[in-house]
Amino acid sequence: MSSRSRTSLAWDDAVDHRFVDELLAGTVSDHHMAAYLIQDHRFLDAFLTLLGAAMASADTMEARLRFGRFAGMISDDENSYFLRSFEALGVSEEQRIETPDTAPCA
Repeated sequence: MSSRSRTSLAWDDAVDHRFVDELLAGTVSDHHMAAYLIQDHRFLDAFLTLLGAAMASADTMEARLRFGRFAGMISDDENSYFLRSFEALGVSEEQRIETPDTAPCA
């Protein structure tokens, strides 16, 4: 069985989702975009933790440098995208902290 056929239902659920349709149409409400960005920013935080662990346990200097460069890139460019977006949408730090995790984020 191919990897595509094993994951086809999950793929279809992801790409046939209301958020994707509205994102492509440019009709995502500010409320829904803010909610999505809050959850995605939490994923970035968890991913940076994972990269830090990978860097700490890498067995070569080259591997540690590669993980470090990647962590630096996403902690700068990607994080600043979130911060600019939160500001543009009027999302306070308090809202970002107090909004509960959705099931996928949890």
